Amino acid sequence: MINVLVVLATLLDADDSVSSPVVKEQSARMIANLSFRCEAVELAVDEADLLPSLLLMVLRKDTPCLTEALAALANLARNTTLQLRIMAAAEDLESLGKFQWQSVFHLLHSQHKDNSGQLEVQRQAVRFIGNLSIHERNKASLVAEGVVEPLFLALQLGEAEAVRLAALAVANLSTLEKNRTALGKMGAVPKALALMTEPPVETQLHASRVVFNMMSTMTEEEKIKTLHATRILGIVMNLTEHPDLRLQIIA
Repeated sequence: MINVLVVLATLLDADDSVSSPVVKEQSARMIANLSFRCEAVELAVDEADLLPSLLLMVLRKDTPCLTEALAALANLARNTTLQLRIMAAAEDLESLGKFQWQSVFHLLHSQHKDNSGQLEVQRQAVRFIGNLSIHERNKASLVAEGVVEPLFLALQLGEAEAVRLAALAVANLSTLEKNRTALGKMGAVPKALALMTEPPVETQLHASRVVFNMMSTMTEEEKIKTLHATRILGIVMNLTEHPDLRLQIIA
């Protein structure tokens, strides 16, 4: 497996005159498919030093390559170890002036709702950030890099699946007390409350998690007002009908 991944790394890193965009797209897709829910492959991808190559592919303008690179990174970011390794690889590339998180963040809110390719880019970008935000050591770093505003734009402007994934990401980020001030200043509570009547139930669940987490920043009066003014308790009680959703933090 490691030999196959080394070849794929070579194809991703090669100039377009040597490895065409189509080859790069197919190579990234192979990594995405091989690594999905397979820890051995996930770790082998890291061993083959493919993380920097995939991060650099995110800077490409051609939608197919971009989509597959984001899908691969989102799948890899399901792995707790790789959540940290991806952040470390990004930091190394940043130090060389080759990468900026803003290049990923601007993909979180698509302005082309009639373009299926752009919508898939948005979904994979939001899923990638949501999975990265699971690790406690990544939560503050992502907020410091400026992820909050783009995520909130995804909540407001995205289609249903992107909104669900963005709500999941915000819920993950809000578990860290240090992040709650920044999230609160950007309007996390009213934005989450607005989603609590939006289908599907997963979106309501993630929005409820945001509100509950943010309650630590509220006064007693604000907490009571929030509980009385929303369906949050009813939504949480309804989760007994969806036991598989109770601890969903990954996409």
